[in-house]
Amino acid sequence: MGELHAALREATIERRGIHPNLDYPAGVAYHLMGFDIPMFTPIFVMSRITGWIAHIIEQVDHNALIRPLGFYNGPTQRPVPAQRPVPAPA
Repeated sequence: MGELHAALREATIERRGIHPNLDYPAGVAYHLMGFDIPMFTPIFVMSRITGWIAHIIEQVDHNALIRPLGFYNGPTQRPVPAQRPVPAPA
């Protein structure tokens, strides 16, 4: 499992230029601990609930949404028509 994990990690870095997030090695760890695959998501969620609640409390205390800083590198936004044309009655 260790060699496979390392190979997949390196392939992700090489092909996409990013490191796999925490979910990838967590899935391997859950598998090695004997958890069934359908339990991976509930275990992941349970481990994150405290952090999610802390973020909610922080946002409520500051009366503002807190957004991480990031840069979008995708295509530019396409124009959206002001209104859709109304179809003629049939």
